[in-house]
Amino acid sequence: MPLNTSGVKIICRKLLNHTNYTEDDHPLSNAMDEIDAYIVFDHVFIPWKNVFVENDYEMSNRFFVETGMFVHTAHQDEVRGITKLEFATSLAIKVAHALGLDHFLGIQEKLGCLTANLELIKGTIRG
Repeated sequence: MPLNTSGVKIICRKLLNHTNYTEDDHPLSNAMDEIDAYIVFDHVFIPWKNVFVENDYEMSNRFFVETGMFVHTAHQDEVRGITKLEFATSLAIKVAHALGLDHFLGIQEKLGCLTANLELIKGTIRG
């Protein structure tokens, strides 16, 4: 259905980014915010030729996996997750360094685990 069809409403979650602030003020929400939305069909005529599933719960439940859509969305989720993990890992390393804690073995171990997990996940995407 075209989104400008009469009766179709898109209700978006409020964005986390703030136009009045820089990425320095809100680094996560300005750089990595994702928009979520509901699409509401309020008295909208949908022709039967545009209906994929109607009252068939088993078919509806199989749709995501059997169409191959899962592969594409899973890849996108992994890439998005890697970006966030890269940020968190870099931030942890810089904070440990700034506080002078990066010479402690326990801290080095934790930072090493973060880095190893990041590289493992990156390798799964490449593989």
